[in-house]
Amino acid sequence: QAITFFAGDVCRYDCVKYAAQQQKWKLITDSAPASMQKACNIYWVDTSTINEFFAQLKPWQRINHFMGMSNIARKSRLAQNLDFMRRKFPKDFQFYPRR
Repeated sequence: QAITFFAGDVCRYDCVKYAAQQQKWKLITDSAPASMQKACNIYWVDTSTINEFFAQLKPWQRINHFMGMSNIARKSRLAQNLDFMRRKFPKDFQFYPRR
């Protein structure tokens, strides 16, 4: 069975689509029926709407992000989480400046 790769409007980089095609993966776009889009093996998402995709993933599907990435990838969330950890483990979390 061919691997299907969803890279619609949520994939902004042509090189990603090109690499998938070079692997002989079937490229699924936004113009494909919703049932085809939801059944893809791999999703590539470059936008901040990643949580919508995580909520719908099946066990056999993969995505180019880790669950909870927004907690460290966004500066404001990273700062909140570091502050939380500093309160819990003050000796271990002195490696970054206070606000």
